[in-house]
Amino acid sequence: PSLSCRAQLHSFTWHAGSTLPHTRRHQSFISRAAPHDVGGARHLEAADVPADAPMTAWELEAHSLMVALSAKRVISTDELRRAIEALPTDAYVGWGYYEKWSAAIATLLQEKQLLKPGELEAVLFGDVGAAAKLEPRFSPGEHVTVRSEEAARTSWRRPHLRTPGYVHGATGTIERLCGRFGDPALLAYGVCGPQQFLYRVRFAKQDLWEEEEPSLDTVDVEVYEGWLLPAASAAPKPTSLQRSSSTRPGAQPQLQPLREHRCDALDVSGQVDSSGAQHHGAHEHEHVHLRRQIEAEAVEAEGEARPGSALHEALVTILVDKGQVVREELQRIGEKMMMAGRELPAASLVARAWLDDGFKRRLLADAPSAAAELGIDTRNPNAPTQLTVVANDAETHNLVVCTL
Repeated sequence: PSLSCRAQLHSFTWHAGSTLPHTRRHQSFISRAAPHDVGGARHLEAADVPADAPMTAWELEAHSLMVALSAKRVISTDELRRAIEALPTDAYVGWGYYEKWSAAIATLLQEKQLLKPGELEAVLFGDVGAAAKLEPRFSPGEHVTVRSEEAARTSWRRPHLRTPGYVHGATGTIERLCGRFGDPALLAYGVCGPQQFLYRVRFAKQDLWEEEEPSLDTVDVEVYEGWLLPAASAAPKPTSLQRSSSTRPGAQPQLQPLREHRCDALDVSGQVDSSGAQHHGAHEHEHVHLRRQIEAEAVEAEGEARPGSALHEALVTILVDKGQVVREELQRIGEKMMMAGRELPAASLVARAWLDDGFKRRLLADAPSAAAELGIDTRNPNAPTQLTVVANDAETHNLVVCTL
């Protein structure tokens, strides 16, 4: 017999010979579920399970930031979940665990007016209130290509778009300059950025819809200058906040231990001859070569820039400047988390229950009280959860999972 021990969110109990219920009604429900609601989704049975990866430095700090804000009653775990569920589907599916945390924290801080409109954008992208361009970039008759949504400057939330999707990536001709207006993508979030030139762009109808027969029909669409590129340069490089299609979703730079510098293995002191001159020779060359190798490996381990890491850094910068948190505070919380991961208190509870039938009964009846006997505090500082322990036997196997 074994014990399953963790803060319980959802649990399923299977008895010998039983199978997971699967009905037509259940299929219908799953088809309408939000992207975060994957419990019972049959299409995931054959999905690859991502390999575990060590937590990176910024991810540890992101977790610490949430703990600090929760302790100060700024953000609750329930609010964090709700904000994560509200992310665009592409972001929810493609972003890593702590990338979604950072995006949700940013949204909540803005909702609570702890971040002013445009404040985060200024750190991420530079001053969005910079002076507007005085002259239009394009003239009537020029060929232009509309950016794709992914190529436009993106943020951590669903963008407000005024450029219809059916012209994304299409090439057309400037028909006229309509004037200069406020950027609706910024105005939608209360940010008064520089005005943008607005153009009327003419497209051949068959260029927008492949099923159309060739004709002289055209479609005119008004597009802001920020969405347009000269037709010959329509493949801009993604910014640091955009996901590359070649980036493995969730791939993160890993925390690697520093290699020990063994002076007895690599003599860097050099040799001194009778004249007092120092000669490093091959040893110095080996030292430089090893150092370059270590630096190259460190850079490679960092991987490609991820959207959430840049967002997290911007959040911490702003919150530190405002006095909401201090970096030393986040470091202390992170160190405490790392120590908790090494102590494995849940394993201690299970091991004690294996050896002590009386403790096992108390643990199953009242897990928090039984854990307190061993000096283990089961309270969650971020949410009002309660630890529940269940026992497996020859006929019953409990699987405790989080499906929401």
